[in-house]
Amino acid sequence: MGEHSVIKTTRIHTSVTERALKLYFKKWQSEGYTVTDVYINKDEEAASVHFKECNLKPDLLKRPHKIGGVTFYTSLYPEWLKLPSPFSIHDLDPQKMRFLKTSERTLSDFERQLHDIYTTCEFDSEYSVILTCCLTKDVPNAEHRADTWEAEVRSLCEQFFSSLSTERVNIPPEIWNDVIRAIGDLQMPNRDEAVLHINPELNLLDVVGHKIITEPLMQVLTTIKEKTTNDYMYRTDQIMVVMTVRLWHLHLLKRVDFDRLMSRKYPHLKTELDLCKEAIIFSGVMFDIEPARKDLKDMMLATGQERLWVLSEEKFKLVQKRSVREYIEKKLENVKGSF
Repeated sequence: MGEHSVIKTTRIHTSVTERALKLYFKKWQSEGYTVTDVYINKDEEAASVHFKECNLKPDLLKRPHKIGGVTFYTSLYPEWLKLPSPFSIHDLDPQKMRFLKTSERTLSDFERQLHDIYTTCEFDSEYSVILTCCLTKDVPNAEHRADTWEAEVRSLCEQFFSSLSTERVNIPPEIWNDVIRAIGDLQMPNRDEAVLHINPELNLLDVVGHKIITEPLMQVLTTIKEKTTNDYMYRTDQIMVVMTVRLWHLHLLKRVDFDRLMSRKYPHLKTELDLCKEAIIFSGVMFDIEPARKDLKDMMLATGQERLWVLSEEKFKLVQKRSVREYIEKKLENVKGSF
């Protein structure tokens, strides 16, 4: 920055703001000069106005200047502070940089914090930012602040970018559509606080924003992923469930073709009645097995057992005969019973 790129204004009324003064000097653009920064010292009723170009025309300074009916004066700084050179911070997280550029509130906050330590910023690329010192001689302890300026700015940038967070969730392709549908029901945060980027080509969810917002949002997304994964496994994972059943119940279930009933009701379920093990074996996905088990319990509750406690020795021998047993079982078929 050259010595003629800064002018000093005096008799600045206390009601005049830096924004108003900057707007006033913007009219010098027609003369080829671009105002970049304005700093007002209320105690001295003075201000320094920075221009991008050097060698300001002296006649511009001699003209009368007024804001709100109050006259003020301008002059070139007789001496100028040696400023530290601009520097860049590289290898910044591109997701954080993208969020910073698109979040008006976050960008304004970042620029305000830099302004408070006499710094302006310029985005060099999606990975880096250029920081420029705009200290002036009239700033208290200006020479000391110039010596420590770069370290102070680096510290501020490190803290600021650390307050932002980027998180990523990988979603298996088989549950991608279900997860996206679930996310559609969420109430998303303000875009100035956090942003969710959906990448269907890579099956990725990226969350970037202020850490205080992104952390609870990530917990919600992780929960959705876990629940959706469990639901998917519930519908697709092949398992086997063995249920112990009394023998007489098995005979009765076989009589009513329980295995065929289940196959018709749940086409992807295999039901086996094992009389030797006194068990029913369900093979399939839990999505089918769970309701089938309920059907079994309902049917078992709807059945009963009657014992023929008092039989004479002769009658007992009689029912042991195969022909008699077959006769009794045939009769019981009419009432869905077994012997």
